Amino acid sequence: MSFAEIRDRGLSFQEFVSGSTQQVAFWNGNYRLARVPQWAVDRARALPGHYHLVVIAEDWCGDGTRAIPVVIVLDERMEELGWWGPRPRALQEWVRLQLAEGRARQELYPDIRRWYVRDRGESTLAEVIELMSGARVG
Repeated sequence: MSFAEIRDRGLSFQEFVSGSTQQVAFWNGNYRLARVPQWAVDRARALPGHYHLVVIAEDWCGDGTRAIPVVIVLDERMEELGWWGPRPRALQEWVRLQLAEGRARQELYPDIRRWYVRDRGESTLAEVIELMSGARVG
């Protein structure tokens, strides 16, 4: 299946949330509070070419566990340029370290959620835009 077919069969965010059963409050809260900072808008607009982002997520995953969410960056021809996920690099490294030190995964969730609140999505935006800026154009 091509990325264009995946995109065409995908759900809008509203459809995704209305079909959710486990994390509805989480998704709605994030959507209500999310703001893309001007620096991210400016950086993305300054990039040459056009890009598509395909996001793979599941209702049960509100904190980046089990290797999703994933953002696939596609060029204007719908060819894969790279992918991001399941967490920002700094958080992923911290989680790996904590697990290596023997902490239980469930024990990490409150700290992971606090990290995301403090970060406000800026690390994710920076890393996805970094992928886009390193992309080949033409």
